[in-house]
Amino acid sequence: MAPRRPGRLELVALALIVALGGAWRLLEAKARYHEPLPFGDEYMYFVKGLGLREGRVLGDPARPWAPSARRAPLFPALISAAAGEPPEPGRVRLLQAALSVLSLLLTYAAGALAHSRLAGVCAAGLAAASPALAASPSVLNIEAVYGFLVLLAGAAFARWAERPDAGRAAAAGLAVAAALTCRSNLFAAPLAAAAWALRRHGKRAAVPALVLLACAYLPLAPWTLRNARWLGRFVPLEDKVATHVFYLASAGAVRGPATPRFSEERTPLLDEQVAELMEAEGAEELVGRMRSRTVENVLRRPWVYLWAWARRCPAVLAAHQRQVSAACLALAVVGLRLGPGPATAALYALLAYCLGLSTVAAFLDRHLLAAAPLSLCLAGIAVAELARRLGPGPEALPAPSGRRLAAGALAAGAAAASLLYGLAVWRLFQEWRGPRAVEARSRADQGWRALEARSPEAAAHFEAAAALLPRAPEPALGLGLARAARGDPRALSDLNAAIGLTHRPWTAYVDDASALCAAAALEARARLFAERGRAAAAASDAVRAARLRRIAAGPSM
Repeated sequence: MAPRRPGRLELVALALIVALGGAWRLLEAKARYHEPLPFGDEYMYFVKGLGLREGRVLGDPARPWAPSARRAPLFPALISAAAGEPPEPGRVRLLQAALSVLSLLLTYAAGALAHSRLAGVCAAGLAAASPALAASPSVLNIEAVYGFLVLLAGAAFARWAERPDAGRAAAAGLAVAAALTCRSNLFAAPLAAAAWALRRHGKRAAVPALVLLACAYLPLAPWTLRNARWLGRFVPLEDKVATHVFYLASAGAVRGPATPRFSEERTPLLDEQVAELMEAEGAEELVGRMRSRTVENVLRRPWVYLWAWARRCPAVLAAHQRQVSAACLALAVVGLRLGPGPATAALYALLAYCLGLSTVAAFLDRHLLAAAPLSLCLAGIAVAELARRLGPGPEALPAPSGRRLAAGALAAGAAAASLLYGLAVWRLFQEWRGPRAVEARSRADQGWRALEARSPEAAAHFEAAAALLPRAPEPALGLGLARAARGDPRALSDLNAAIGLTHRPWTAYVDDASALCAAAALEARARLFAERGRAAAAASDAVRAARLRRIAAGPSM
């Protein structure tokens, strides 16, 4: 039977679902628009995004001038474009909410392309009604954006599984490439899909399989070349990001840290080793120690890791069930028993891959959110298949159907993913041309050396650093100290600027570097106040400086 255009009832239902689901997400994001970022991944990603925009370098919050590959570039690049001026996390939340509306259309597309337009409408309705998916865009973690890209890859894989030609292989590969530029979890999915195609279709699938692999991995070239230049190593994905969770798994932990603490879970092996790990000087030494301990734990005590894995499998399923509801997960399981076609089987395979990967190392519940739309889509397909079998007959539900609208939604998703990928590559190109933060760091270091030598050139170096990074407090502090040493009356305004720049209204967290910078500026300002006979102001600044130094010297979380 020839595919028919979606009926008016399905279009009205889909429009209502997208409108209500989108409004819920936008209202959630609006309600949290001015909410400050807590310390953790939200803070880290936002700082990375600002560093990419202002300093033209993708670094770590502790060393913003040094290029790092600990996180892939796509999400920080999105933040760099969406944060606005002055930087505001609420703008990123609203953009993520808008992207989640497109995710609802993609959920419809996946269901319609894999089964029928009724399946697409049911899948979109379940996704729109999911509290976990509705709340996700208002949090500045990577899951909302990454989940959109995983869903796009799932829909593209479903099309390719139905007819594995080169064109559909290219679309699936490019969707995976965009996801890998955001997070590296799908690194093995193209290899598994290519192996499946070769096993099922033989030699005639060789060219499409090669196209799939090329389109999935070649777009990583800009990121790989960038890392080769700045790190001097071959790093095609994220660097060392999984070291922590793999170490925790090797020590018997089921879950990863839900806070900045080293671990939320106590195990005998962790208690035995954590003190030694925390003696490491710097992040690089800590990563090295965790890697060596991971290998040692797995080789010497494999039963510890295996027992943790056995407990982690039901924990992952339980966490996933809380996100999608027990009823939807049960429907997805029922659908598997109904004999899914190739397109639906591809969605099941991707869901199994995502959940299975989460069992390998210590996990957080939010890491599973990217798989939630796949489960809800499969639940919608199960509803449609049950309706087909129990209803008036197969003529009522052509399968697959609704292709035109689904193809349009898929094209819109692909366009959004292409824009995000292009933005990430553009930011990497800007970094390649010369990070402002690196030059600013160099000029600030020259300024500190000149200030120590009492050279009059110190102020010029700090002025140059401040021009490169006007939001950085350290150049303003150095300039204030240099001018104060020369008796320049502008020193007070420079110190005031340094103190103001350490205050970030978008977060309640004060990092150690900002605390120390503010303390030094307050101490210098206290001396200026004392020289001018303003004893009360000097004493107040001295007290504030002492408090900030205690914060910086306190125990790290």
